[in-house]
Amino acid sequence: MIAIAEILARLQSSGLLLASGPETDLTVVGISDDSREVGPGDLYCAISGYANDGHRFLSDAAEAGAVASLVETPNPDLDFPQIHVSNSRRAASIAAQAVFGDPAAELELIGVTGTNGKTTTVELARHILNRGIPTGSLGTLGVTDAAGNRERTSLTTPGPIDFARRLADLRKSGVAAVVAEVSSHALVQERVAGVTFQVGVFTNLSRDHLDYHADLEEYRATKARLVDLVSEDGTLVINADEPAWTDLKRRGRSIRYGLGGDCDYTARDVQLGRNGSRWMLVGPDAEVEVELPLLGEFNVLNALAAAAIAGAEGFDVGMAAASL
Repeated sequence: MIAIAEILARLQSSGLLLASGPETDLTVVGISDDSREVGPGDLYCAISGYANDGHRFLSDAAEAGAVASLVETPNPDLDFPQIHVSNSRRAASIAAQAVFGDPAAELELIGVTGTNGKTTTVELARHILNRGIPTGSLGTLGVTDAAGNRERTSLTTPGPIDFARRLADLRKSGVAAVVAEVSSHALVQERVAGVTFQVGVFTNLSRDHLDYHADLEEYRATKARLVDLVSEDGTLVINADEPAWTDLKRRGRSIRYGLGGDCDYTARDVQLGRNGSRWMLVGPDAEVEVELPLLGEFNVLNALAAAAIAGAEGFDVGMAAASL
């Protein structure tokens, strides 16, 4: 439960609020962007989607008991508190974090983007980090808590409201850190706009999703948006073998991994076999042998990404190698 005045203040500070909003002293108990799921006391977020426009269902949300709505286009004929914002997707993400008690602010968040390797990297990183801090994951395989309990989801990165809800659930389960896949669709659609990551990870880039993005450069630029969501004192973990990320720069710390030169984390003497691979994990503080029960050189890279994430979180090379 949260006063709508608090939500208005956050939208104002984010530069999204175009009007002062309802003058009444309202309290919000829930939030939804689907009018069919709105309950009494909820804030309804009218989002213009690719198949439907949520503004068409404002009256349905009001009848279901919503106390107010976030809108980009107010309906003057509807006697219903409407909060006029410039971007309802971004506003929904910010409002959802507020409604669910700011779970992102209380968790160590690691966001992983790239064309391939996101899912494996996320799960390997969760496995390593879980040896030191209770860690969950969120991505293609679903939502997984520190005990390994998993719930399937329909999207790689859930929508902004569901993302906040899932983080809140993980926090309640005792999780202290979450490793999440961040898709290009999620970045375009502002699904994680209300979130700050402590670590941002870039795996690789290849020709994919060009039915959605105009060209490869737009796709790359979309992925690069994750940089702006990483805290100023956070860390970028970058695949040094990927040419698309050579100009990826920001203030603060960067960790590079790969099989080429100039890497903080690399693999030496890689032996690929039918049951996995064996190699030396070379990090800033040590070299330790790894026997990885995953096939292919691409999984050596995924493991290096996970080890680099662990390094960003203060884990030594020995612990990462033992976990892998």
